[in-house]
Amino acid sequence: MIILKVLLVEDDVNLCKSLSFQLRKENFIVDICNDGEDGLFLINEDCYDLIILDRMLPSIDGISILSKIRKKGINTPVILLTALGEVKD
Repeated sequence: MIILKVLLVEDDVNLCKSLSFQLRKENFIVDICNDGEDGLFLINEDCYDLIILDRMLPSIDGISILSKIRKKGINTPVILLTALGEVKD
């Protein structure tokens, strides 16, 4: 069995709890944080198989985090979460 390590960066605490519960139920190892600055720190400190990243976060937004990690050569797959609903978003 392959176990994947996921970082979940989401400022909505209830959504974060729900998503992390479901991921753990499927045997993922999940680290969570609720702030962009903390998320960026964790990405730089550890190796993840997947990052689930909210677009609108306190401190540093998800798009800025994604841009910073790509510039550093971190190519971990990222799923962006957003409450934005317009095509331009």
